[in-house]
Amino acid sequence: MTISIAWLRRNLRTTDNRVLAYAMQHSDIVIPVYVWDTYRPLNRCPNRLSFIVESVEALGKDFEELGLPLVMRRGHVHKEIARLANEVNATTVIADRNYEPYEIERDEKTAQALSDVGATLTLVKENVLFESVEVRTKEGKPYTVFTPFKKAVWERVTSEAEEVIGPKRGTYTSYRSTKSYESHTPPDLGMLDQSKFSSNRIQHGGSVAAHTRWEAFKNAGLSRYKQRRDILSDDFGTSQLSPHIKFGTISIRTLAREALELAQQPDFNEGATTFISELLWREFYYNILASFPHVEGSNFQPIYDGLRWEQNEAHLEAWKLGRTGVPVVDAAMRQLLDTGWMHNRARMIVASFLTKDLLINWQEGELHFMWWLTDGDQAQNNGGWQWSASTGTDAQPYYRIFNPYLQSKKFDPEGEYIKRYVPELRSLPTKYIHEPHLMTPLEQSQYGCMLGEDYPLPIVDHSVQREKARAMFEHVRTRT
Repeated sequence: MTISIAWLRRNLRTTDNRVLAYAMQHSDIVIPVYVWDTYRPLNRCPNRLSFIVESVEALGKDFEELGLPLVMRRGHVHKEIARLANEVNATTVIADRNYEPYEIERDEKTAQALSDVGATLTLVKENVLFESVEVRTKEGKPYTVFTPFKKAVWERVTSEAEEVIGPKRGTYTSYRSTKSYESHTPPDLGMLDQSKFSSNRIQHGGSVAAHTRWEAFKNAGLSRYKQRRDILSDDFGTSQLSPHIKFGTISIRTLAREALELAQQPDFNEGATTFISELLWREFYYNILASFPHVEGSNFQPIYDGLRWEQNEAHLEAWKLGRTGVPVVDAAMRQLLDTGWMHNRARMIVASFLTKDLLINWQEGELHFMWWLTDGDQAQNNGGWQWSASTGTDAQPYYRIFNPYLQSKKFDPEGEYIKRYVPELRSLPTKYIHEPHLMTPLEQSQYGCMLGEDYPLPIVDHSVQREKARAMFEHVRTRT
């Protein structure tokens, strides 16, 4: 009797799960396990931890229905996996391949710890359609520009869909039942600082929640995704599935497969095709992180290591709290604090504002996002921030700087998004909702919003800061 451990990490589901499929195909007994990594600080971020707890608890119930108890352990991951393998006499541990430097180092430690107890670690592709080694230029190098990357991947997705995505899979029914092993409880969320939680977190864990949102988005948003994905106030303008994709409560293959099928229908063609393109941006940033791990702590383009960012704690704090005096920026930052999520267009706006208006290092914003985002993902977060800061691969050119007021008027024309998250501006007419600082004192009194009292004046002048940003970038470029 061969025994294997299915170590679940970013694939918290029982359907369309290659780790479970592999374990079933190569062993007589399968023991699923989830390990709470209590020694990684980012795993203690409340919104994300809450989502994981919900997802793992739901996963446990799904396994119970299959007659297969989910084992949970807590502590040093590599030690706990090796300890369990030794306890059950498992010959192999199967897991989904992860790509962050921390995760790669963790898996190396786990492989060594398993070797010490006579077991092996097998990693399978699970969380991406393509791994970095599968997509290379003609010269055999990783892609660093999205458009040719997308072209190469798109041809394979559309022409080799069955091979790349895999056939449809239902719930597995042939699991081998096992006895119950020592299992630990999830972390006690009540022990965490409740002020660090988003009070109205809009995304909750578990496969049921993931598939419910996907079905709702297909019905209400996918057909018009190309036209509406940048409208800040549209709750179905985007899928909002990012945390589910991050932790695998829904398979990336399921999303790609169903979107490809819908793209064949005239009503869905544009929307579904654009949606798949956005999934490929996700693939691109995983490709970048896996191929260039230095981006985790530094600029992708070394030329910008000499940038002299400003150290202004008051400005940074105002940005974090949504008190900059720029309504669209403040609405987005408050959305993050309130819900644990932020619209993608808003992420670009606030990132540009931090780096090009406040001239503060993108790494400050990256860290803040990673603490509050339920979908906090190192590859996507880093890629997005370096794109906005113009320090990354295929990034926004340094001389193209978002005007936050024009962005606001274009993507929140009636100010609905602003009024949702900045209540002190709800009485303002559309004429002033994007730029309240243009009101006269009489108008401020008329609308019950006194600047400097009820709502702050802009902490910087965009036109002035835009020129400073350009000069800052040009200075380092002329020195090399």
